[in-house]
Amino acid sequence: MSEYEANVLRDDLSQVLVPGLPGAGSGFTVTPSGAEYSRIRLISFRLVTSAVAANRVVSVALTHADGVAICTLPAGTAQTTGLTWDYTYALGLTPYTSSAGNAVVSALPDVWLPHGGSVVVSVAAIDAGDVISRPHVVLDQVYALGGE
Repeated sequence: MSEYEANVLRDDLSQVLVPGLPGAGSGFTVTPSGAEYSRIRLISFRLVTSAVAANRVVSVALTHADGVAICTLPAGTAQTTGLTWDYTYALGLTPYTSSAGNAVVSALPDVWLPHGGSVVVSVAAIDAGDVISRPHVVLDQVYALGGE
């Protein structure tokens, strides 16, 4: 890091954001506040599907402030009706799906979200009775000196 960069940036590492629970039948969006850049280290949540409707396919998008996706990460499999699955997206993980353990694990790319960027969790074919709970986002943030 150059002397200039050292005078401009400050690190606050590994913050945990716990967004409010989304309403039934919807995904959620987390927009880190204040930082110049945010490095997403982990995204986790639980999806409970109702016994109605078809298979659900979860995807996570990391977006610019204008909503344009930096990357979109679909789950490796569809979740069928009447199940409870835990989803984990994290740096350095090997992707796998465990039907028996009801878990989906996916690798996150090592990218930094620019100021105003978001984590967007969506579910294709979501039903009004489906519920997402336990949302957590762990991230590193870099601020301009004097900014919070």
